[in-house]
Amino acid sequence: MSTPPPFPPPIAPRLYKSESMGTGCLVQGLGLVGGPVIGAVLAPHLGIFGWVIGGGLAIALLIQGSGMAKYCLCGSCHNRLTSHKVTVCPACHAQLR
Repeated sequence: MSTPPPFPPPIAPRLYKSESMGTGCLVQGLGLVGGPVIGAVLAPHLGIFGWVIGGGLAIALLIQGSGMAKYCLCGSCHNRLTSHKVTVCPACHAQLR
């Protein structure tokens, strides 16, 4: 006799959230404050290139902080996922879409 097949795992959507306070916010704040400060410090030595370097640093930190503020949750159990590439929830074993 063969055993009946197990029930298929539930299917759950990924929920995308963003946090307003945390490491992403801190990195964005450093970009807003640090970029112009670096530009002002380098401007007397490098001229306009000091402001370009400071502005580039500010934009890079704003983009990096924005990415750090976003995270994924399992739609079934609302467990926080380590990456958006996870296909099975480690807590409830639901397949994620």
